[in-house]
Amino acid sequence: MVSCEKLAVLSDFDGTMITVDAPVYLLERYAVGDWRETEHRFTEGLITIEECIRLQLEMIWMGQERMVKELDEVVRPRAGLDALLRHCRSAGHAFEVTSAGLDFYIRHFLNRHGWSGVEIVAPRCEETFRGISVTFPARMFKEAENFKEDRVRHHQGLGRTVAYVGDGTSDLPAAKRADIAFAIRGGSLERLLRDSGKEHHVIDDLSEMLEHLAEPHGVRPGATGGQDDASAPAEVR
Repeated sequence: MVSCEKLAVLSDFDGTMITVDAPVYLLERYAVGDWRETEHRFTEGLITIEECIRLQLEMIWMGQERMVKELDEVVRPRAGLDALLRHCRSAGHAFEVTSAGLDFYIRHFLNRHGWSGVEIVAPRCEETFRGISVTFPARMFKEAENFKEDRVRHHQGLGRTVAYVGDGTSDLPAAKRADIAFAIRGGSLERLLRDSGKEHHVIDDLSEMLEHLAEPHGVRPGATGGQDDASAPAEVR
C-alpha cells in the first residue's frame, strides 16, 4: 500500500479540474492572430508547450480583470473535484495544480470555491502592451520534456509515488512518467496514453481517482491502454 505521506497528486487545470480550457475560450473570442496555427505547430512537435503558450497569450489584448469576469461566466469545477481535494487533505497526500494556464485565474478560481492554500505551479502571467507575457517555472531536470514532467520527477525524487491527471497533449510526458496515470475521457491525453501503451485510468469524475489511490502504485488489472477512441477537443494545456 502507498503510505499517505508518500503520495503526491498532480493535476492539470484547464479541461481537468474545470470543464473548459480557459485560455482556449479566450483565444476563440479575442485572439489577434492565428492561434490555431500555433497550437497545430505544438501538437506536431514543432514548438514546445512553453513557446506555444507564450505566443498564444500574446494574442490576447485584454486585462486580467476582464479575463476573470469573462471566465467566471463559463468556468465550472469538474464533478468530483471537491471530493478529491478533501480526500487529499484528510489523507495527508500532497496535492499540486500543475498547469500551463493562467496562474491568476487558477488562484482566483480556487479562492472563489474555498480551496485557497492549494499549491500552484504554473507560468507567471503579467499584463504588457503586447498582451499577456508569461514566465514558466524553471526546470530542475534537464531530461524532462516540459515543466509538468519536471514536477513529477521532483516529487519522485522526494520518494513519493506520483499520481497525475490531465486531458491534453502537454500532459503526456508527465502522465507517462507518473506512477499512476489518469486521463479525462474524450481528451487527447486518453488517445495518446493508449497509443503509448502506458497503463492508465480513464475517468469522467475526479472522485473516480480515489479508489485507485490506495492501490499499490494505483494500477489494477483493469487499468487500460486501449479504450475506445473519442473525438478530442482543442485541449493542449
